[in-house]
Amino acid sequence: MTVHRGIRTNPQLRDNVSRTKASSPVGKLIFVGLRAADVLWQSNLLCRGWGIQLIEKVGGSSLKQIVHIACVPEQAMDASSGLTIALFITIFNTINTLLSLGVDFTSCVYLQFDKLACNSILSNYNCRIDCLYCGLLVEATSEFQRKWFKQDPENRGKPYGGGLFSLATNINYGAYTT
Repeated sequence: MTVHRGIRTNPQLRDNVSRTKASSPVGKLIFVGLRAADVLWQSNLLCRGWGIQLIEKVGGSSLKQIVHIACVPEQAMDASSGLTIALFITIFNTINTLLSLGVDFTSCVYLQFDKLACNSILSNYNCRIDCLYCGLLVEATSEFQRKWFKQDPENRGKPYGGGLFSLATNINYGAYTT
């Protein structure tokens, strides 16, 4: 444990998000490129049937994150963090997409004779899409509200508790989880 400027730090711990305020175009470019590629990947899993094919053989949030990384954070993102974080999100998005396909759309294939059951499954899917967009909107709005607050020099070092953050301490994380 070391003490630097009155703050105790543990040199063995590593935060994947840099807290250094600096420009970092290479790391951000890698992150933006991989998040944009994730849109195509998830779209192909759903629309071209790649997901169903993979499930048969083996047995989304990108735009918001691109806007966020380009406009909101002040912290630097090195190339390895841009790569690691984007791949981590893509892997878990892929798992989520495949699980969604496996439960809902495969059920529709097998339930073709029962239109009511299939419509119920697709209605459930549409509800999840609505929750996704609502979560993305709340997360993005809260992050921009906090950024605008932090841009005022009088608010330096102060925690933000206004706007959507007045409803919950970590409204951004809750919305992302939704």
